Amino acid sequence: MRIQKRLVLSNMAMILIPMGLIITTNVVLGFVFNLGHDRIERRAMAASFFWPAVMYMLGVAVILILTNGTLAALVSRSITRPLALLGARALRIRDGDLSPVMPLRAARKGGRDEFDPVFDAFDEMRERLRASLERQLEDEANRRELIASISHDLRTPLAVIKGYAEGLRDGVAADPEKSAAYIQTILSKAAQLDRLIEDLFLFSRLELDGFAWDLHPVALGGFLSDCMDELAADHPALSVKTVCGADPLVRLDAQKLRRVFANVVQNAASYAAAAGSAESGRKGRLDVHLRTDHGKAIVVLRDHGPGLSPGTEDRVFERFYRADASRAGGGSGLGLAIARRIVAGHGGAIRAENAEGGGAAFIIELPLAASPATAIPVVAL
Repeated sequence: MRIQKRLVLSNMAMILIPMGLIITTNVVLGFVFNLGHDRIERRAMAASFFWPAVMYMLGVAVILILTNGTLAALVSRSITRPLALLGARALRIRDGDLSPVMPLRAARKGGRDEFDPVFDAFDEMRERLRASLERQLEDEANRRELIASISHDLRTPLAVIKGYAEGLRDGVAADPEKSAAYIQTILSKAAQLDRLIEDLFLFSRLELDGFAWDLHPVALGGFLSDCMDELAADHPALSVKTVCGADPLVRLDAQKLRRVFANVVQNAASYAAAAGSAESGRKGRLDVHLRTDHGKAIVVLRDHGPGLSPGTEDRVFERFYRADASRAGGGSGLGLAIARRIVAGHGGAIRAENAEGGGAAFIIELPLAASPATAIPVVAL
């Protein structure tokens, strides 16, 4: 019962119950008073009725006090009990206990009233606080992992650069050939540091939505072929075969999507080329296929390397995740994480799975352009 209704009924009862008792008492006393038949008898009866009248008034007062007190106690208890329950839950939150508990509406007894919206809002606030705290703890753990990973990835090439620079200073590389090798190693590690810093900068901007997307309808078949030709030249140890079964229009940011393909190919090349070199010095293979299906353009990049370890199909897109725990691959560990962010920015999705017959396959799905607009030609850089 609603609090307003309880108060109205309580006030009505405070009036009706005493009035009923007073009327009943008056009727009884009037009946007794009229029992006498003459004036003398009535006067004597009235004189003798003084103390009963006094007792009557005291009885009425006691009835009013008891009635009002009882009803006020019942109504106040219906208000104080929910407040006490709400206060106990607030103290739990103050003490940092945000563990799941029975909802306030279910924990109290009674029907619906004005407290129900307050209880619902309080339970929702507690759940949001708990979710916020869990996210904060997760972000803190990710931050520590990020710092540890960055420290490791920066320390390794810096240690190499420092060691080789000291070797040059101390005259360890006395002959020109050895000196040139030292300098080449220093340049290689400096380039590795530069790539890592660039990836970190790009990833942080993608995380903070700090990029303006320049989306235009582009013929994906021609764009993909140009990208693969360019990337094949960058990875001479990798044999790239591109088959475009369609040439759909896709709204894309050419520069960013080229980065996606570059990162996926770089990841595939690290394993496909290694597997190919282990087999009689043959090149690693990368097969690229483009098709359309249900309003989506689907690009499949399949290498012929060792494939993915069980349970790592989604983890490979985590920042700084490497299948090689020793981090000997030399990559930043951000390439696939960046690729997922960019593909998501295009309204698409990317996933990884083990291909039938061996190797890993990376599947990129992009929505087709809504209207057959004129495609913008994109020239590979």
